Amino acid sequence: MKYVGIDLHTNCFTCCFLDTAGKKEIKTFGLNEKDLSFFFEEVDSSSTYVLIEATINSFAFEKVIREHVKEVPVANTFELKQISFTNKKTDKVDAYKLARILKAQLMSGEEQIHPVVVPPQHIQELRALFTTYRLLRKQVGAIKNRIHSLLKQNLKPFTKEYIFGRKSRKEIRSVCKDSPAVDFQLNFLFDHLEDLEDRVTAIKKRSKRKAVFI
Repeated sequence: MKYVGIDLHTNCFTCCFLDTAGKKEIKTFGLNEKDLSFFFEEVDSSSTYVLIEATINSFAFEKVIREHVKEVPVANTFELKQISFTNKKTDKVDAYKLARILKAQLMSGEEQIHPVVVPPQHIQELRALFTTYRLLRKQVGAIKNRIHSLLKQNLKPFTKEYIFGRKSRKEIRSVCKDSPAVDFQLNFLFDHLEDLEDRVTAIKKRSKRKAVFI
């Protein structure tokens, strides 16, 4: 049996390999095709167990390595903190911690951590679309607030409903022609706003199409 704890980063991952006798070996690999092939040479699908911590790229990493190892649970970050062996934080220490937890759990048969459920690919994609949608909506709100603020600063007390109505936008774009700096900002911001609104519409349509096939 081989127990592998992996500390995963943006462009690399540090592995701690433990065997049943307790022998430890630590290696770092890049997140690239060449280094991944080296990692796959170190593991096998019949006797290698891997534990990684839930991070932003852990699901994608799990998908890449799952066929090359026997099991690859994704650990809940909060639970790991509760049973941490040390407060020291380095890549090697974190990888060793994960390997020890994995080995102890498998050898004792007692579950110390509950693995995070890795959602199907289409669910991951839908969640990503929703995340981007929320980000764009925040940007739309920020741009609208800035336009409203500029108008108030220049004694144009229009309501937000009027400012951003489809029929009144052309008028609003030209209400500060006497102030070139403000006029430039208004039109610049409206251009940006309308581009964002088009992108929000596009991502909503894409999300609905993706949801139909779930």
